[in-house]
Order: sequence, then structure tokens, then C-alpha cells
Amino acid sequence: MIHAGTDPAWRPPGAADPDKLEMLADPGFRTLVRQRDRLGLTVVGLTAAIYFGFVALLAFAPRLMHEKVSGVITVGFPLGLGVMLVTFGLVALYVRRSGRVFDHMNAELLRRHGR
Repeated sequence: MIHAGTDPAWRPPGAADPDKLEMLADPGFRTLVRQRDRLGLTVVGLTAAIYFGFVALLAFAPRLMHEKVSGVITVGFPLGLGVMLVTFGLVALYVRRSGRVFDHMNAELLRRHGR
């Protein structure tokens, strides 16, 4: 067991790490967090709106959803498929942005702070 008197790097539990505080104060870190959060909330908001909109159509416009488009295919089928495709597209957008932008911003922050 390591005690305060034997290890110069020892800090009491909950004590702030000066290296972490320095990185948290970096404007680049704040920019990264702000951009990542904005994109994440946008993706979640759009996905929720699309899903709830589809469910609302099912609940409040069932006749519309039962209208035949072609043969036995109703309006609900292509709309449901569209919901899934848009959701996959939004996830792909987030993953692409994460890999191309956020990962590079993170690597630059770690490089600047010697990690």
C-alpha cells in the first residue's frame, strides 16, 4: 500500500490531477467537447423526432398508414423503412465526423499535453 510519505506522486482520493486540470482548461478541449456534444444532441434530437413522428402517424392517422401504395404495400412500410435508413445515415454521419474530426482534435490535445 502506498502512503503519502513514501510516494511523491500520491494524492488523497478525490484530489485534482494538475495535468487533467490543465487539459480541461485548454480552449481546444472545450471546443472539442462543445462540437461533439452539439453533434450528439442533434443526432439524438433528429432521431427521436423521426421515431416519435412515425409513432404519432401510427396512432393518429391509421387510415393514412393503411393506404395501399402498390399491391399489398401500405404507406407505413416505406415510411418505416425510411425511419430506419435515416437513423443509419445519422449514425454514419456521427461516426464519420468522430473519426475525421474529433479523433484528430483529441490526438492533438494529447500531443500538446504530453500524453
